[in-house]
Amino acid sequence: MKLYADTKFEVGQTVYRVYETRKNIEQKATCDVCLGTGKITYKGYKCNCPKCNGRGELVTDSKEVTLREIDVPRKVTAIRLIADKNKDGLLRYTLDAPQGYCSSKGALEKELFATIEEAQTYCDEEATNDACKAFAMEICKGY
Repeated sequence: MKLYADTKFEVGQTVYRVYETRKNIEQKATCDVCLGTGKITYKGYKCNCPKCNGRGELVTDSKEVTLREIDVPRKVTAIRLIADKNKDGLLRYTLDAPQGYCSSKGALEKELFATIEEAQTYCDEEATNDACKAFAMEICKGY
C-alpha cells in the first residue's frame, strides 16, 4: 500500500510556527484607602493596607485573552500523515529544537508559514477577526 500526500513544506525547510497563548489582562485603579502607597497608619503603626494588601492598587476588571505569537524559525525534521475517523488525512510536522531550546515541537500544517511576513499577516488577520467577534458579542449582550 502506498500513501501520497501533498505537503506544503518539505523536510529540511525552515518554517515559522504561530501558536496561541492565553493571557489575563487586568484593569487596575489606585486604592482609595491608602491612596496608592500600600500602607496605612493605625494607632501609630505603619501597616499594609487591608483593602489592597499593600499593593497600592485594586483590580477593577479582568479578562482572559488569546494571543498569537510567532515561534523562532525551525526546520522540518519529519512529516507524518495521520488518518482520522472521517477518512481525512491530517499532516503533522516535527520541527527541530534550535540552539538553546530543549525540545522539538510538533505542529499542524495550518500553524506553519514559509516566511515571517506570512506568519505576521496571519496573526494580524486573526487579531482583527477576534476583535470583530468580541465587538459583536458585546453588542449582542444588550439584546
